[in-house]
Amino acid sequence: MLIGYNMCVSDGTPPLPPPQQGAECGPLVPGTKKPTDKSVSLASLNPCPLKACCSNWGFCGVFPAHCDVHAPEGGGPGTKLKDFQNTCVANCGNDIKQNSDPPAKFQRIGYYESYNFGRECLHLKAKNANTDGSYTHMHWAFGDIDPNTWKPVINDSAKQWEDFKKLPNMKRILSLGGWAYSTEPATYNIIRQAIIDNRDAFAANLAEFVQDEGIDGIDIDWEYPGAPDITVDGQPIGKTTDGLNYLKFLIVLKKALGKDKSVSIAAPASYWYLKAFPIDRIAASIDYIVYMTYDLHGQWDYGNPNAYDMCPSGKCIRSHVNLTETMNSLAMITKAGVANNKIFVGEASYGRSFHMAKDGCWGPTCDFTGTRTQSDAAPGRCTKTGGYLAYAEIGELLMNAQGVRMFYDQKSNSDIVIYNGDYISYMTEETKNTRRVEWAKRNFAGSIDWAVDLQGFTNDEYDEASLERPKGDVGCVWGDDLSLDSGSLCAFSCMYGFCPESLCECISEGVMKTLPPKQTGIDVTAYDESNVDLTRLCKWACQYGYCPDDICIKTIQEIDDGIVEVGDEEGMMNRTETVLQNQARCMIYKDGSNQKHELEACKKVCKDKIDAAQEEGRTTNYGCMGFWPGQKTIPWYQAPGGPAMTPGRCLCDNWVLNELADTVLEALPMIAQVGCYIIMNSIKLLLDIGAQFIPGVGKALDAGLDMATTAAQMAAYLYPEEEDPEGAFSWWLSPCGGTDLVSEDIKKVFGILSQVADGLSSFAAPKNLKKGSGKKGDDGNPNDQSTPRSLNTNNNNNNNNNNGGGSKPNSRKCKFQGTQTRRLGQAINTMRLINCNKKEETETVEYIVKTMVYDAQAKGLLLRRECKADYPQACHHYSAAIRENPSWETLTCPPAAATAARPRKIGRKNSPQATKAWYDEHKGAEWKDKSGLKYQNWKGDSCQADEFPPFYLIDNTHPSWIYADKAPAAGQPYLGQLIRYMTPQNNGGAAQNLWRGLCFTPALKELSDTEFIDKVKAAPNKRIKKSNLAVTTQASITVPYRPEFTIDTWSHTPLKDDGLWENDCWPESKTPQDPGFALLSYDPWYTKNNRKPLWDYTKKYDPKGNPPNGD
Repeated sequence: MLIGYNMCVSDGTPPLPPPQQGAECGPLVPGTKKPTDKSVSLASLNPCPLKACCSNWGFCGVFPAHCDVHAPEGGGPGTKLKDFQNTCVANCGNDIKQNSDPPAKFQRIGYYESYNFGRECLHLKAKNANTDGSYTHMHWAFGDIDPNTWKPVINDSAKQWEDFKKLPNMKRILSLGGWAYSTEPATYNIIRQAIIDNRDAFAANLAEFVQDEGIDGIDIDWEYPGAPDITVDGQPIGKTTDGLNYLKFLIVLKKALGKDKSVSIAAPASYWYLKAFPIDRIAASIDYIVYMTYDLHGQWDYGNPNAYDMCPSGKCIRSHVNLTETMNSLAMITKAGVANNKIFVGEASYGRSFHMAKDGCWGPTCDFTGTRTQSDAAPGRCTKTGGYLAYAEIGELLMNAQGVRMFYDQKSNSDIVIYNGDYISYMTEETKNTRRVEWAKRNFAGSIDWAVDLQGFTNDEYDEASLERPKGDVGCVWGDDLSLDSGSLCAFSCMYGFCPESLCECISEGVMKTLPPKQTGIDVTAYDESNVDLTRLCKWACQYGYCPDDICIKTIQEIDDGIVEVGDEEGMMNRTETVLQNQARCMIYKDGSNQKHELEACKKVCKDKIDAAQEEGRTTNYGCMGFWPGQKTIPWYQAPGGPAMTPGRCLCDNWVLNELADTVLEALPMIAQVGCYIIMNSIKLLLDIGAQFIPGVGKALDAGLDMATTAAQMAAYLYPEEEDPEGAFSWWLSPCGGTDLVSEDIKKVFGILSQVADGLSSFAAPKNLKKGSGKKGDDGNPNDQSTPRSLNTNNNNNNNNNNGGGSKPNSRKCKFQGTQTRRLGQAINTMRLINCNKKEETETVEYIVKTMVYDAQAKGLLLRRECKADYPQACHHYSAAIRENPSWETLTCPPAAATAARPRKIGRKNSPQATKAWYDEHKGAEWKDKSGLKYQNWKGDSCQADEFPPFYLIDNTHPSWIYADKAPAAGQPYLGQLIRYMTPQNNGGAAQNLWRGLCFTPALKELSDTEFIDKVKAAPNKRIKKSNLAVTTQASITVPYRPEFTIDTWSHTPLKDDGLWENDCWPESKTPQDPGFALLSYDPWYTKNNRKPLWDYTKKYDPKGNPPNGD
């Protein structure tokens, strides 16, 4: 018993406990009077807002400390078990109430951020807002309010409102308010005055707007009425009367809009803010509530212990989408009396991040840094807000960044990323789906997603503005690629000022070069279709003439093959199939002896189709089909000393013969199964190169040639010579313009094809037609052939025969055959498996390796390289360095180099200090100005200090790193890195050709496809990303090979002093007797020549000084 408390020891009612200052509920609230009705419990006095839990200490809330009961059996009000500090005394428990029947159907609301085009990236057009086709409502966030007229205003600089209104099969809603509009000095009072002081005019204007614009409702997002802690200029803006005024306005608004239009509000999932809402009465007056069960925690919590359950510091790291807290919030709003079927539960397409006060400490008692208004967490590259990253940005981080840890936190039912000291909580699609199932079980109306434009990068990124370099004259003039994924695209594009920071690093800026001539009509996509900036790089570089085909896939023009394809949306491009079509490219050889090469190229592509045909016991066809639209002759190409060839595309098993034909016309192959284009190209080849185009027995025919051969053989089988079999063949070919061929062409083609050996084509004698039974004048060989026969049917009477005469061909959604396996990318680190499922939809499975670990017993993989004469200063530098320290002749890849990425050069931490030492020794002004360089016509930016051994091939255990900025003792060998100042072409060009990717790609090449896939599957801590019809698995794998680097060929011309006197970056006019300017002051060249730096390069170049410093 506590001192000062009274206790009843006889019959009667218990006395009131002493009042406690600050108590909110129960009998401890100061001024509470004892109830006269004995049936009234003391615990029920002064109930909490929202019917929230009241603790024995008199505090309201929804956390376990408020809601869990720890009272002894038979104990009086407020008593608790000795092992607990708290117990609930009223409205206890956190069970979600069932206040309604289920909704007619579970629905989905999406918010569309109309301001998304104000970002540098992550753009989504309103017409594409229904990102997965499942949304039933779309909210436009946000409209403004005119403070003079109280009318809604659509500020639409990106011109998206009209398309938003046209969104089909969904409710289109205008949302007004939002956190910024409700709290910022310039606007907070606009929404307050509209709702409180001008409710009738505002409601009438909204109703008029809804009718005029043809939309379906209004959503009000006032954040938050009655809040005591939201201030402007240090003064709280909330009033205790706000909640009631909000209710009055919503009643008026709903009446103005009527039953056919909706009214909704966004409500906070925080007890602190929701308690000012008369939420049960509001819910009864409107159509639905957007319940914001996200942002449960954020940087704003800093220093506020009331925002947490059990966090005295008020800065604990918690998930902003914690499921337990979400369930508590749902219990809170349903206990308050809101019908479940009016509540849409929130889900987030973004993450909230905190910077950990202690690296690696991210549990519920670990602290984060910053202030209430400033996050130390890294911002996203598009959203650019500390503590906030779009789901698309998180996905990009997971796929591209190094050192990322991703996992699912079961306790909070949240997805977590740990990266560079930041903790990020978010929701994957799988997590969202599991929650939706739960919400549906509990009769909730549906879910809402903030926001659809944060979910992923789309084709809407690729407008003209996104493909422009910075305006003005100054920009990036030299850059490098941060990953092998982009090859040298950054090196090219940054040189002209286009340098996306997610993939590229700008090394130096200056006056940008004039752009090369722009090519038009080029449409490309990156092989990695999820990497939006890689596609941007491809689109930009390809239009200016640099288009590496192992990274940038050119869109192949669809071939008009006479087949109607059902279900393909106009203007839509399937990137996966585009990539596959590029992979299925082949070459047709004019010399028939080379045909085995073109067949081999297509055999792997067509393997599944070939196997299926063999299982069915029928002849198949596959081969390389040419594509020469509008060309009367075949464009043969021939490299010096090589065979004549022309490009084509692999086609596989494209048609099946109807062996049960009852009429001659039915017996002939149905052209619509393959298409005129394919057939005519095969005939064109046959006319051009003759019978050598026909392979021998046991070889496969291509689809068009197989069909044409079968038709000729069928005509010869059915029609005796006197019944004009050539005429039957010509009539069969007529829908494709065959009758335009001169008779000699028809006769030549028929003569060749009709004599093809049995078993080579798909020809099989029809079971219901006898040999020689055809007659000139029948439906297969009419006398009048002036009008070509219909392509839609092989029967003039349009009978619906076994070939589907007159019916629509089957839909072909997949534009490839079989299952395909390909390694993609310049680093060949992506294994893509593509399959056509039973619904003829393209399914893609990718296995990606971005980092590797060398096995402890890894076999050395010696890689010999040539130092090319194109980079003479680099070759002079490296050969001289190896001569000084022969141990550098062969360098073994360090563990850190086993990655597709490279660290940024600018601001790079934890690197050897030789380069820094050179710049420290040469920091004097004007020494490195262009005016003093030997090469006065140098067009690029400043020269660069190049080190050997390169940073890429050493780590901090290597002597060259350890002694990088240390001069050797007298008579001792030189152990630290050596430096030479040279042009970027020499520095970057040599690195690109000698060791770029050397520690990564060759080890991957040694793995078979099966080994590659098996290692990814078996790797721990895999990152798996699932989307519709696509699964991507990324992992770090262990490899049994460890690359070793050596230069075994030197192609430069040896010069005096290893080319120092020919160095374009030597300021010859300023120090004509000291080419060692390009070296460290303690370089062996100085020692061996008994020299030292001629001037003090740490000080300004001053030839007229006293004493002078420079010539």
